[in-house]
Amino acid sequence: IIALISDVCHWAACIWYSIGRQNAGEVHFDGSIASWVTEAQLGYPYIGEDKFHHYICSLYFVLTTMTTVGYGDITPTNIQEVGFTII
Repeated sequence: IIALISDVCHWAACIWYSIGRQNAGEVHFDGSIASWVTEAQLGYPYIGEDKFHHYICSLYFVLTTMTTVGYGDITPTNIQEVGFTII
């Protein structure tokens, strides 16, 4: 069971990261950043462009989403990210 949960978390983190990378660098009509990846690269906490750090943040988001009621430091910022979060 632990291996299954770990596998699901890994793949969900990979999907979450790939969704965030699709809109990296884009902005919403109001000027806000359109992707959590870009927001994390520019904002606080600053994680830079290291792929491993992005994976860790993705895994953190997935585990937090699966195991708790709320969070606030990494949030969906575009329609694809919101859709994935709903699933």
